[in-house]
Amino acid sequence: EKAPATTSTAVKSTATTTTSSSSSSSSSSSSSSSPHAKLSSATKDRPSGPGGRRLASKHGANPVRAAKEKQKAEEKAAKARGEKLGDGSAHRQARAQAAGAYGMLWALGADSSLFQKAKSKAAARSTDPAAKPKHLYQLKGRRRVFVREVELCAASLNSGDVFVLDPGTDKKVIYQWNGHKANRIEKGSGLDFSKKVKDKEHRGVSKLVVVDEKEQKKFPEFWAALGGGPPSKIASDKEGGKDEDAEKTMRDCCKLFRAVADGSEIALELIGEGVLKKELLDTAQCYILDCIGEIFPWTGKKAPIALRNASVAKAKAMAEERPFWVAPVTRQLEGGESVIFMEKFQGWNNALPIAVAGTAKKANVQQMTGKVDVRALHTKAQPKPEVMIDDGSGEVQVWRIGEFKKFPVPKEEYGQFFSGESYIVLYKYIWKNKDAFIIYYFQGRESSINEKGTSAMLTIEMDEEIGGIAKEVRVVQSKEPKHFLVAFKGRIVIHSGKSSTRSSGGTHLYQVRGDSAEHIRAIECECSAERLNTNSTFVLQADASYFVWHGACASVEEREFAMNNGILKQEGIAVTVMEEGKESSAFWAALGGKKPYPLANGTSRCDPRLFRCSVATGEFAITEIVHFSQDDLDTNDVFLLDGEHVMFVWRGKRSRDRENRWAMEAAMEYLEGASSSSSSSSSSSSSSSSSSSSSSSVPAWRVLEGKEPLEFTAFFHAWAPKKKSSSSSSSTSSSSSTSSSSSRRMESVRDILAEFSRTYSFEDLRDGNFPKALDTANLENYLSDVEFSEVFGMSREEFAGVPKWKQTKQKKELGLF
Repeated sequence: EKAPATTSTAVKSTATTTTSSSSSSSSSSSSSSSPHAKLSSATKDRPSGPGGRRLASKHGANPVRAAKEKQKAEEKAAKARGEKLGDGSAHRQARAQAAGAYGMLWALGADSSLFQKAKSKAAARSTDPAAKPKHLYQLKGRRRVFVREVELCAASLNSGDVFVLDPGTDKKVIYQWNGHKANRIEKGSGLDFSKKVKDKEHRGVSKLVVVDEKEQKKFPEFWAALGGGPPSKIASDKEGGKDEDAEKTMRDCCKLFRAVADGSEIALELIGEGVLKKELLDTAQCYILDCIGEIFPWTGKKAPIALRNASVAKAKAMAEERPFWVAPVTRQLEGGESVIFMEKFQGWNNALPIAVAGTAKKANVQQMTGKVDVRALHTKAQPKPEVMIDDGSGEVQVWRIGEFKKFPVPKEEYGQFFSGESYIVLYKYIWKNKDAFIIYYFQGRESSINEKGTSAMLTIEMDEEIGGIAKEVRVVQSKEPKHFLVAFKGRIVIHSGKSSTRSSGGTHLYQVRGDSAEHIRAIECECSAERLNTNSTFVLQADASYFVWHGACASVEEREFAMNNGILKQEGIAVTVMEEGKESSAFWAALGGKKPYPLANGTSRCDPRLFRCSVATGEFAITEIVHFSQDDLDTNDVFLLDGEHVMFVWRGKRSRDRENRWAMEAAMEYLEGASSSSSSSSSSSSSSSSSSSSSSSVPAWRVLEGKEPLEFTAFFHAWAPKKKSSSSSSSTSSSSSTSSSSSRRMESVRDILAEFSRTYSFEDLRDGNFPKALDTANLENYLSDVEFSEVFGMSREEFAGVPKWKQTKQKKELGLF
């Protein structure tokens, strides 16, 4: 800093004293030889300022004058902007400390008021707790509980329902208010929903507080978050409406629209209503979900930006037009959907933290209306990799749910579950030298709704007891994750019914099966010889006698499992082991007599595959289900079961006619593709000639929901028939005639499809005497050529050249549209 001061003194001396050129020269030479002069000359080449610009520019060798001129220019510019700058050094220091885009723009003369609005918004977001959105959700229903957002006030509460209050992520708490007449299903669903909000939107750091109506005065913080104190009166359960009526009404009110650009406007196309599925959403489109009091704009990742903004604006306009309260409209981004939005779709928000075996995996299928390319389906879909936190060597504790409480299970019974009960399994392991926990809550397929809800509620309470550090995982029977199976050393046994009604004796039959070594389980099935299967191993308990029956095609792992499981847990018991075809009379007597079974004396193990056929997305799609079970069959869809040597088309009661027809057509195309691939392989190997039969030799049957024959159910692990009201004697007698009645319960797919390809008379088509799945938009295609010319007065070729609107008009006049 001394160099600029010395130079300034020299300049002043030069300005006030008149000297000759010779004295100037001598002075210059003397200055050059002084140390201060050297520093001054070095300053000329030294860059200064944050931008590294040289102070000496147009003034040549006088950097001090250049600095003063620049400082005056900056002060003049600042004065014009109404600002006041300090001395030059302070000004330079401020500029040097300025950082980021704002500092650069300010240094270039930008007005700071341009940034005031953005700074105010940022300050409000960071300091104003009211900026955190609050939500109040209502859960109502008895069989299928629905969730909706309601107005944030005490008037929204009623004694018959459950309400979840999210006061904002900054509060670190979630409240669940239970009306004193709310049913157990609603309370359990409320805990489940609160858990999802906690994990997804609060990142698992918030605490769940349950507020009962009768003790609500003990929670003033709840009413403060709701916006006031407890009201003098809460609406009754009758004022809240019946659960059954409200459940049906709210489900039917949900409508999904696709946003379509129509010039400068947005048109809405209805693509689904009532029960919605996630597959309806396309990543290249934008949608609006209208639930009357809630409106959600959903934007796909590949949708055009203009369409995204327009769809959001359309949703907000729809909300403003309604004369009643509507929840705030929030954009739903693909992959970042809110919990309440996902609750509107069937089966979306049930994903578990750890992957569950058997979830539907989509095959490489080309979707198109009515047709689908099934060639890719011949390549078997691989199951989704599951997360394994360890090798299952941690500590396990098990509790059984009963009477809304949990009861410890003896350690010798670990791994044995009952399909009519729910359980809680606490798994403790070490992670980074610390104790870590997973809480599984296992729900049997026949467990009551109350027990399932209680298991979820007690799981959350257990998590809070250990500090809220556990991972909670719901486990559904037949969909157990790999880690759950490994934790019990791969020895899972599932008994039917409840443990309380289980007698020490009796006759019980267990099917041991698994499509991989990790997924082998023993599940109790109907005790009848008709349930035997050449592809499995069975364990039969008849009072004090035990039999192990190995099918001809049972795997080595299944055989080993049958001899080491919880069924044969008693020491010193006699176990009779036999192979298929070498059964003893005592074995048949224990099963109630020898009877034929569909899959008998096989020569090679059968690996069945199950495909879901659905039009839920608006396009016909086929999806393979890996590790399938009986519970995968959905009444709303059609399924294809490939049994290698037989094909089944299972139709749900609520499936559509066109969906049924397209599924049968896809089944025939699938068989043709399998036949061609088998024939090509048999040409190179004579040993495979037996499997290279044509598609016409493979039988294809259609079966209806609730009327499944043994030929179909044999491909499922421990198929459980629906309970009948008839007496046990009548059911026993009817079972003997099952095989003979199977043909009446199975219809040939080829015969059914033939009805769609034949011709019909004009009178039948006009009067509706034809199968429902015919293409009603083109009924003229089912007329013979002769009758077509008589009815339309022209040939098919001439009719094809007529404009579409004229074709439609003529068909309407003839009653064929």
